[in-house]
Parts: sequence; C-alpha cells; structure tokens
Amino acid sequence: MSSFIRIQNLSVFYPIYGGLLGRRVGDVKAVNDVSFTIEKGEVLGLVGESGCGKSTLGKAFLRLIEPSKGEIYFDGQEVTKMNADSLRKLRKRMQMIFQDPFSSLNPRMKVGSILAEPFIIHKLCPRSEIEQRVRELLKIVGLRPESYDKYPHEFSGGQRQRIGIARALAVKPDFIVADEPVSALDVSIQSQILNLLKTLQKDFKLTYLFVSHDLNVIRYLCDRVVVMYLGRVMEVLTREQLQNPNHKMHPYTEALISAAPKKHPDHVKKQIALAGDIPSPARPPSGCVFHTRCPEAIDICKTEIPVLENSVACHLRGPRLKMTGGS
Repeated sequence: MSSFIRIQNLSVFYPIYGGLLGRRVGDVKAVNDVSFTIEKGEVLGLVGESGCGKSTLGKAFLRLIEPSKGEIYFDGQEVTKMNADSLRKLRKRMQMIFQDPFSSLNPRMKVGSILAEPFIIHKLCPRSEIEQRVRELLKIVGLRPESYDKYPHEFSGGQRQRIGIARALAVKPDFIVADEPVSALDVSIQSQILNLLKTLQKDFKLTYLFVSHDLNVIRYLCDRVVVMYLGRVMEVLTREQLQNPNHKMHPYTEALISAAPKKHPDHVKKQIALAGDIPSPARPPSGCVFHTRCPEAIDICKTEIPVLENSVACHLRGPRLKMTGGS
C-alpha cells in the first residue's frame, strides 16, 4: 500500500548570477535530494536550525515555490507535473498555515471577507450561505461570530493565527502544511494554538506537515519527525525514539535535543556545543554536510555523502559502518 504523501529526491535550488554577462555561476541549495513519506492521519514534524530548508520544503510541496528536481505524490497523484488548472483543483485538499499571522492576512479586508474568499474561489456553496459558513468557522477555531466584521489589526497575535487556521479549514482539506505557526506567539498563547491544532486534527481527520525549530513542540504534537540540516535529511525518528534517552541518534539530532529547554532541572544534561557556524547553502561541504561541525566526524564523513538507511544518514550510525567493520 502506497503512502498518502511521498516526496522523492526533491531539490530546490536558487540560481546565483554573476560576472559582466550575468551568467549563472552557482546555486543556493536550499533543499537538496530530500525523500520521505507521510501516512494519512499522521502528524509529521520537520525540525532543524534556521536556514536548513524547512519552510522552503513546505512551500515547495504545495508548489508555492517550484521544485528544481524530484517528485511529489499526493494520494497517488504527481503534484510536480500538474498544470495550473489541475493544481487549483487539488489545492482544495492541501492548505497552509503561515508563520506570521499578521502579514498573511490582508489588513484592508475584514475577517468575514478574508474567510469568504475560499468559498467563492472554489465555489463551495451558494453566496447566500457564505456568511453563515464563515461564522461557523470562527466558532470552530475559538473566535466569536462577531469577529466577522472586524479587521486583522483589531486582534491579538494568537487570534490572528486562529483566523489563519480558519482560512485553511474553509475548504475542508485533507492535508495542511503548518509553517512554524506558533513561533511568533507568546509562550502562553502557543499552548492554546497547539491544543487547537491537535483537536482539529482529530475532529477533521487531518494530516499535518508541521514545521518547527522547537523540539518541545515537535514532541508534543508529532508522530514522527524529520531532522534537516543544510537542505538534507539527517534522520527520521518516531516520537518514542525522540523521547528515549537510550536511542542512539544522529550527532546533529543529539545536539538539537541538548539545546532544547528542559521542563525539569534534573533532566538537564551537558549541552553539546557545535563548532563554527552553519556553512553557506551556496557552498555546502563535501561528503556529509554536517561533518564540519560534528564532534564525532571521521575521514569518510569528509568525502562520502551518507545514504539515508535505517532512517539515519550517518556513517557512524548507519548499517554500513558495521559492514565495514567500523567501531
């Protein structure tokens, strides 16, 4: 049985032009040869430092950014080869919640008009029923129906994000890309939005791709997590593996976990300090892209790109090390 969503060898490169003739002299490799699957009803987390390609990958999946290479399959349909008309029809099933709840809403439009747009564009119901549908949506996301006649600037950040969530729900999608939906919010509001997303996922049987740099958020919401670094997948973990202190993880994943805030002081372990800065995606290191900062790197890490085997792309953690007699 095939997966609900499959991303195969996906890359997103941004060209660099230079010289007197303005020729293409290189590429910024924002996403580089990424593959993973998402099962129906699953919440898959995408985690990594800023600039690792998480948000680019999420937008590329919906073709808000055009992929440079690779294939995307959604419920058996290849998204990457769809024309504009086919993609527009499919977008009823795929929606996005953006990171900034203010800039993603038109400040000149009232909330009622913002939420009415999906109904009008996709012809979901007669125009006479749209206002009632919008007011019902507002209730579902925890806002008063009177919010219909207000402008985005009249709401708090958390309330604006609820409006963004309502807009994504309007077309009754099967799949939602949530691009750091709580990172711009206060901590107390973050928990409310996360609980709302969790409730909606169960009530509407949604599948999420949840992008975040916060491992505590990922632990709470996600069934599995894809760890990215400099445009590549380092590891794919289940929630249980992420929470198991005895599970041997990729060195980069271990560093991320050590840097995450701990709820209890007795759980604090020695933080792993990574050397140097993240390399430029325009000139990624040879071999394993993490080897320049990895405290465990060996010679092979500098020359050979590790293959994602047994859910980890690491010469020190994967099965190949055992085959070659490494220790």
